[in-house]
Amino acid sequence: MDHLLYYTEMLITNQKKLEQEQFRIIAENSRDLIKIIDIEGYIDYASPSHKYILGLDPRGLLGRAVSDSIYPDDLSKFKMLLGKYWTKKNLLLWN
Repeated sequence: MDHLLYYTEMLITNQKKLEQEQFRIIAENSRDLIKIIDIEGYIDYASPSHKYILGLDPRGLLGRAVSDSIYPDDLSKFKMLLGKYWTKKNLLLWN
């Protein structure tokens, strides 16, 4: 039984690695601005396209609040749209 559990964990781990690699390939070759933000609204990942489109080093965006990169007139709409995906309890960014 332990062998079956180990094999299952190994398959899940390999599938996760494959999905992460596929995402990386897409994100690094996209012309879109792609960000991954954590539950508190801080940037965990910014695609290389930030350099070509905005002239910003994506590494310099890591750890910054995503709200800092949204045009002020669009911030309320962004909050509303994001609120549909995150529960109000977990949306710490807007407190």
